[in-house]
Amino acid sequence: MLSALAFVLPWFGKLVKGTASVVVQDGVMQTGPMRRLLVTHDDLRLQASVDDTAIVQVTRLERSGQLSVITAKTGPTVQELRSKPACRLFG
Repeated sequence: MLSALAFVLPWFGKLVKGTASVVVQDGVMQTGPMRRLLVTHDDLRLQASVDDTAIVQVTRLERSGQLSVITAKTGPTVQELRSKPACRLFG
């Protein structure tokens, strides 16, 4: 009955189930939410397999208690291009 009520009333669903909380944003640990949720740097390192938060775009503590990590994209890489001779005029 509670899950049906949570489905019909979104505010009740948030009250009963909770919401995800951001603990790392753009490589910066959010100390306020981490302190409130009792998440340590070791929790990030062990559970989310994150040694360097600089590569993390966002880490969320989900309603289930699991940490979700989205790493930052590294951007385009430079590839070596080898050109073929266009044409041989002489020789």
